Amino acid sequence: MRGIFLACCLALPGLGSAAEDPVPIARYAYLMPGSSHAQRHPLQVTLTQIRFPQEIATVGEALAHLLTRSGYRLDERRSHWAKTILMPQPLPEVHRNLGPIHLSEALGVLTGGAWQLKVNPLYRTLIIQPTEEWQTQLERQTSPIEIEGAQSLAMEDPDPAAMSLPLPTSLHDPAEIFVEDMTLQEALDLIVPPGWTLRPEVPSILLQARVSLISSTTWWDALTELARKLGDQAQDEFVLHIFEDQKLVVLGQP
Repeated sequence: MRGIFLACCLALPGLGSAAEDPVPIARYAYLMPGSSHAQRHPLQVTLTQIRFPQEIATVGEALAHLLTRSGYRLDERRSHWAKTILMPQPLPEVHRNLGPIHLSEALGVLTGGAWQLKVNPLYRTLIIQPTEEWQTQLERQTSPIEIEGAQSLAMEDPDPAAMSLPLPTSLHDPAEIFVEDMTLQEALDLIVPPGWTLRPEVPSILLQARVSLISSTTWWDALTELARKLGDQAQDEFVLHIFEDQKLVVLGQP
C-alpha cells in the first residue's frame, strides 16, 4: 500500500502545467509563480505610507516625487494647462502624509477634482488635463480663473481689457491644439476659436464618430485636418466655408 501511495504522489505533478505548480521556498512555504497585479500595472501598486519631505513645496514637485520609481513620467506637452495652473500651487499640508493608498489614487488626490488623469501605456506617460467643464472654459477664455500674468496686470491697471487675452482675429493665428480619441462633436467644441462659431452641416450620426490624433499650431490647420479625417471616415468630401465678417465656419460638403 505504501508503494502505491508513493507512486501516486510522484505521478500527480504530471496532471497539471508545471508553470501553475507552487514553488517551494521553505519546508512548509510555497509561492505561486507569475507576476503580481502591481507588477503588471505599476500605477496600481499599494504604498503603505507616503511622507513628502519639507523641501517638496509644490504640487508639481510632489507629483514628480511619486513618479520617480514608477516607470512613468509626465507628458508635459499634453499637460500644459496643469503645468501652468496646477503645478506651481503649494502642496497642501494635509497631503504631506498619505497611505495606505494606491499610487494612482495618490496622484488623483494631489491633482484634485478639477483635473483628470490619463495614461499612455505605449510611452508610459501620465497626462493631466482639466475636466471637460473646466477645459471648455479655459479654451473659450471665460474661466473665472485668470492666468497669473493677467491678474497682476489687472491690479496695476483697472482696465477690464487687461483681464482677458486677445481673441484671434484670423483662423491662421497661432494656437497649440491637440485632439486625441474623442467624438467629432467634442473635437468641434475644442477646435472652434474663441469669438467664432463653427456650424457642422454633416449627418448627425457622424458627430458621434471617433476622431483620432490631430496636432496643429494654428486654428486653420486643426480645422482642415478635422475635415480631412471626417472625409476619410465617411468616404466622402467635406470642406470648410469661411465667413470672416460673421466669424463663422461651416463644415459641410462642397
